[in-house]
Amino acid sequence: MRRIKLKSSTIVVIPESGFNFRGVFSLVASYSADDLVTDGGSSFVATGDTTGHPTSDTAHWQLIANGGSGSGGHGFGSHGC
Repeated sequence: MRRIKLKSSTIVVIPESGFNFRGVFSLVASYSADDLVTDGGSSFVATGDTTGHPTSDTAHWQLIANGGSGSGGHGFGSHGC
């Protein structure tokens, strides 16, 4: 695993195999560790198996990129990263 440090001093652990991009978050979908989703312009990665937990639930999701209100950002997904 690789670790990167963000401006906010948050450490993000990136799996060697990379993230599995799943598109726009759905509350009814099942996700596994390292699944990456977008939600409200931000990008989140699942920290383990999860179904029915919103991306605001930090026990199941880690914020990777904050699109922010009015920023026009769409996280990783809008550019196919």
